[in-house]
Amino acid sequence: MAQLLKYFPFTASVNAKDTKSLIVSLVIYIVAAAVVGFVLGLLSAIPLIGFIFKVIGWVVDIYCTFGIVLTVLRYFDIGQN
Repeated sequence: MAQLLKYFPFTASVNAKDTKSLIVSLVIYIVAAAVVGFVLGLLSAIPLIGFIFKVIGWVVDIYCTFGIVLTVLRYFDIGQN
């Protein structure tokens, strides 16, 4: 899990059993996914290049979902060495 934390900086800031850092990290991932999803949703209506924006939106959603899962795992101290 330590190798993944360099790609998820907000997850790295969460300490085990620290509810405040968990909530802050979750809110950041959720707001980021919502804002990017909204903007890319508007841009995906453009003909011909709309598919590219949809794919970018999927990637961002997967990144945020994986970040949320890692945040919860780090909070419960699962997968730590």
